[in-house]
Amino acid sequence: MRDLFAAVTDLLFSLDSKLWRTLIGLVRHPVSTNRAYLSTSADLLSPLKLLIGLCSLSVVVWALLPATPAFMDMMLAMYPDIVELMREDIESAGANWQHFVDAVNQRMNLLNAPFVLLIALPVMLYFKLVRRDVAALDHARLTLNAFNVYLLFHILSAPFYFLPVNLMLLSGLPLLLVLVPYLVLLVVRFHARSFLHGAVATVGLLLVLAVSYLAASNAVVIGAIYWAMRSVGVA
Repeated sequence: MRDLFAAVTDLLFSLDSKLWRTLIGLVRHPVSTNRAYLSTSADLLSPLKLLIGLCSLSVVVWALLPATPAFMDMMLAMYPDIVELMREDIESAGANWQHFVDAVNQRMNLLNAPFVLLIALPVMLYFKLVRRDVAALDHARLTLNAFNVYLLFHILSAPFYFLPVNLMLLSGLPLLLVLVPYLVLLVVRFHARSFLHGAVATVGLLLVLAVSYLAASNAVVIGAIYWAMRSVGVA
C-alpha cells in the first residue's frame, strides 16, 4: 500500500511525471504530442490509461460537489411534464420516488465512461473512413487523445455547474470553442490531402460528433433510468 500510494502521488504531484507532461502537451502542442504517440513514445502516458483516469476523476467530481445539480434536477428544470409522468408511473408501481431519483443520479455518474466511449468509437471509425491508409490503432490513439482533452476541460468547467440550468447549458460554448478547433487541427494535419478534402472531412466530423453525441446521450439516459427502475423493483 505504501508503494502504491507513493506511485500515485508521484504521478499526480511530480512536475516531470508522465501525467502532466502528457496533459500539457495535448493542450499546448496537440500535433507534436500526437506524433509522439504515433512513434510509440515512452515518455507519455498511455491514452487509454489517461482516459480511464479522467473518467474516474469526472465521476468523483460530479458525485462529490455538493452544489452541482444532479441529473434529475436538470430533467425537472427542463422537462417538468416528463418528470411528472415518470413520477406517477414509479409511485403507481409502489416504489419510493426519492429512492428512484437517487438511483438515477448515481447511475448517470457511473455511465460517464461508457458515454465517452460511445462517442469516441464512431469518431475513430470516421477517421478510418477518411484516411484508410492509416492504421486503426493510430485512429484510436488520436480519438482517445481528443476526448482526453474534452474530458479535461469538462472537469475544469465544474464551476459552471453552480449556475442555473440555462446558463449552465450556455457554458458548453467555451468547451466547444476549445474542442472543435482541436479536432479540426487533427483532421487537417493528419488526414487531409487538400484544402477541399480537409473542409469536407471537417464538416463530416462535426456531423458524426453531433449524431453520436445525441445517440450516446439518449442511450445513457435510457440505460440509467431502466437500471434505476430495476434497482427499485419497478421493472
